[in-house]
Amino acid sequence: MEIKPTNYIGYHVGDVDDFYDNSSEHEVLVELNKTAIQLEIEKGDEPEDYEAYVYEKEYDYDTNNMKTMILGYGSKDDMYNLERDLHKKNKVGTNPKYFNLKSSGGAYKTIRVNDLEDLKGKVLSGDFTKPVEENIVDLYNELIINSPRLQNRVDEDSDFVKEISQDIMVEGNTNSCEDIRVKVNKDETRSLYDGNTTLMGAYGARSKVSTITVSEVPYTISSQFTDEEFNELGVLLNKKPKNRKRPCSKYDVAQVIYKRWINDGTKIKDPENKKYIEATGWEPSIVYGVVQAWKNKGKMVGTYINYQLPQYKDLKDLKVEHYTDKLTHVLSMSSGSFKDDALNDFITKNINFGKCKAKKKSLIIVIHHPNETAEDAWDTKHMVTKKNQIKCLCALTGVMFKGFRTMDTH
Repeated sequence: MEIKPTNYIGYHVGDVDDFYDNSSEHEVLVELNKTAIQLEIEKGDEPEDYEAYVYEKEYDYDTNNMKTMILGYGSKDDMYNLERDLHKKNKVGTNPKYFNLKSSGGAYKTIRVNDLEDLKGKVLSGDFTKPVEENIVDLYNELIINSPRLQNRVDEDSDFVKEISQDIMVEGNTNSCEDIRVKVNKDETRSLYDGNTTLMGAYGARSKVSTITVSEVPYTISSQFTDEEFNELGVLLNKKPKNRKRPCSKYDVAQVIYKRWINDGTKIKDPENKKYIEATGWEPSIVYGVVQAWKNKGKMVGTYINYQLPQYKDLKDLKVEHYTDKLTHVLSMSSGSFKDDALNDFITKNINFGKCKAKKKSLIIVIHHPNETAEDAWDTKHMVTKKNQIKCLCALTGVMFKGFRTMDTH
């Protein structure tokens, strides 16, 4: 039985009441518009101001009634794009229900949020997860070393990579890792669109674990999306959680165990300690390592003051102001990321790039430590070398380096 078309979705710039009908070139619809009984337009909630609207016409062959429904009001671009989206959703041009001869291209390309969310749902439900795990080293060489990857993050977190490696090493498997997510290309190569950090972390643990699960979108589906859209999918797969709460670190858990040892004499590897650590989501051996380091040092390292926070930045600024005078310049530096460019900038500008004598005769640098690692590295390796370098550079321009002044860490 032949299906007769009944519907038409269109777009118009102008007012609903300006007697516009439609621009269809479908021969049947053109004739029906002349002979059909035109019912009152179903306007919905018509706003006071709009540039364009999208409508749908529906014809009833039994009653010869032509109904027109307004589907949306708004700007020209927004309505043109709405027409495009509705055309795509209803597959007009190929769907025999519609008089439309072709689909609209819209005003400009937009993110296909619904399509991406649908694909995301299939990925997360395991539709593309391969039944057999793949070799980590082979994946690393294929997806990271030898082919361009779709990088949906603007930076790479080396600390998180190390944390993943550490967890895998301790657990002896990759069960707690999400799939390495790839798409198949036309030439049968594969591109990584999500799981870059996980794969690098797994590669770091390759001496203990050899395989990991892979989710592979076949070309029949990947061909419907551009690389840009797979990049957008990768971002969606790493959605920001609604509950914004920072998870406990290994140091947070370690301080509980350390305090129990100091205050109550509780053995570090007491069974209840182990149970507690596991309840926090951390592997006991990782936390034990932190506690042992504190025992060796003879003290627990507490939370370091973050001098980027306003209340602490003010304290740092006061210290800088305290040492600053007419002849003394004071710089503020983090031991974790010492800024040589700031030092060079002072030295060169202080002598007007070699055109005059030094205006400031002395230099002091206020140092703050962001964490235990940075403080230990500064005290054992960097401080003496950096002090000698700065003294030498300053002396060349007639400036005396008076040394470092250190901010409180706790």
